[in-house]
Amino acid sequence: MAWEERNGRMYYYRKRRKGKQVVSEYVGGGFAGELSELLDHEDRFKTDVQRAEQIKARKDAAKVDKQIKEAEKLTKAMTYAALLLAVYHAPRRQWRKIRK
Repeated sequence: MAWEERNGRMYYYRKRRKGKQVVSEYVGGGFAGELSELLDHEDRFKTDVQRAEQIKARKDAAKVDKQIKEAEKLTKAMTYAALLLAVYHAPRRQWRKIRK
């Protein structure tokens, strides 16, 4: 988004990408151009806020995943210990009571 001078006057253009090509879209000059510029800045601000919220949500989800993995490790260790104390073993990945 930029103001460009053409024939001694200022005009507001939006730059958009279509595939690999950048296309200039004429918006207007004067009041219409200023209004469009403000709206474009507002859209960019909203996009930046949404992006920041998504990044924060990903970080929070990563923290929760880490806590879940730690809880899973502890649960497995406690289960293993409880089964060993109850005289079970897992010779072929299946817990069985040890025969006497």
